[in-house]
Amino acid sequence: MVLKLGTLTEQEWLKLQAFHMNCQRHILDVKWYDFVTDESMYTTTGLADIRDIVQRRRLGLFRNVAYFDHDVPATSFLAVCCDSKDFTPPDSTWRRPRGRPRHSWPRQVCRDTDMSATDALTLAQDQHLWRAVATASALGTRRCDLQL
Repeated sequence: MVLKLGTLTEQEWLKLQAFHMNCQRHILDVKWYDFVTDESMYTTTGLADIRDIVQRRRLGLFRNVAYFDHDVPATSFLAVCCDSKDFTPPDSTWRRPRGRPRHSWPRQVCRDTDMSATDALTLAQDQHLWRAVATASALGTRRCDLQL
């Protein structure tokens, strides 16, 4: 199963959630007729919801790319994306190509952390501070509740 880097549609999230739960049930040898709820499976396995897992990995990847040296092309590309007024189109006549996702990976990071792209890029430079932001985002804590 290949997980794309950008945002997922609700249908893709549901498929991923079903696959995640199916794997847990298969590992624990839980049959469909045992009537075990998803919540009891989460408490038994101790695993987080798949959305939380993907969000933590997405934020971790953002931090790793932001932490590279400035001469690495991926870091310079991320800096250009974040410096472009938080993802405004490059030209007023520019249109997203048909079939392309509406939200990019950096924009999804901004939605996960509830902060602007430039703030996220600045915070990602500090490993300990970014880890606190990523943990708080995975737990559903807003940025204003976090003691930075």
